[in-house]
Amino acid sequence: MKAALRLCMAGVFALTLSGQAQPRDVDGWGKIHWGMTIAEASQAYVIDRHEDNDFLTQLIAQPIQIGDIIMKLSIGAKHGAEQVSRVRLWMFFGRKDSEPGASAKDFDTLKTQLIQKYGPPVDGETKTEGTDGIKTFLWTFPSTSIRLTITQGPNSQGRIDLEYIATDRTALDAL
Repeated sequence: MKAALRLCMAGVFALTLSGQAQPRDVDGWGKIHWGMTIAEASQAYVIDRHEDNDFLTQLIAQPIQIGDIIMKLSIGAKHGAEQVSRVRLWMFFGRKDSEPGASAKDFDTLKTQLIQKYGPPVDGETKTEGTDGIKTFLWTFPSTSIRLTITQGPNSQGRIDLEYIATDRTALDAL
């Protein structure tokens, strides 16, 4: 009986997906579009602070909500460039500072939503680094790569990252 129910649900899911047109390209995330400057991006979301690391100048925005999932948001540009080239959403689960209700199940929810919007991922990988399990799925488009990753330790604590990364046209031209 359970097997029949699962088969029926899979059929409904497949029919739902087949009726939706998948985008041919993705030119950013949310209100952020590739080619925007960091200054323009700072007007699109409420920015809490500005951070620099070894690779990026970043705007850290107030957390955003995707359905029932609350995620932190950063908008980044490579050093020396004004144009936004990365949007990263992330969350922790199983920690004292995690949002209430945050869990590893949020990874499955996000993956399902990404499949519904963009179609199946082009690649997936599961690996172990030390004691952490890491699972990653990748969607690619002419202008954007989307990477969804969960990193989970043996104590059920972990992190979910969702990254939208602009395609480096200069690097493509060099190939």
